[in-house]
Amino acid sequence: MRTRQMNKRKRIAEATDQLPDEIWTKILETGIEKSILNHTDLSSFSICCKHFNSLSNDNTLWSSLLTLVFPHDPDGRNITDELLLESKKLVYKYRLERHQRNTIDWARRALEGFRIRSNSVSRRVRRCRRLLTEEKGGIQTRSKTARYDKVHEELDSIENENGTIKKEITKKLAYYKKKYGPCI
Repeated sequence: MRTRQMNKRKRIAEATDQLPDEIWTKILETGIEKSILNHTDLSSFSICCKHFNSLSNDNTLWSSLLTLVFPHDPDGRNITDELLLESKKLVYKYRLERHQRNTIDWARRALEGFRIRSNSVSRRVRRCRRLLTEEKGGIQTRSKTARYDKVHEELDSIENENGTIKKEITKKLAYYKKKYGPCI
């Protein structure tokens, strides 16, 4: 079994050596330009062997990926010049992490806004119900009873809508926790 794996690895290594580096680089560049390959694919490619690792660390590949994924992000913002000269891969990693942090912060603010709105609606509904209950004892005509019933129905509708908002908050929170981990 071990000999078979060794032979397979040897055949793969021989096959990869038959193509020149320029062709491998062109394959990777085309994959990036056509949005077939992303940073995860390049990283996976790099762990195949030392040869692929050196190919995948090419600055032109990461520069192409940078301009595709972060087209409006000017070079050098919050990054030292040494880092820019050293490796476009590190620049990409930095910008990706910054983008993920910004997305997490945005999600937190959005969810907090939903919570605040939902809690506010809940308080108003409780206050209105309390006022209605207090006034119910003084109702003596049919028109007032009809108005009371109508307002009661409206409050039920608002509570149902608020329940829907709370469910949406729970769904979004679960989605963001799954995507970004427990930091939300």
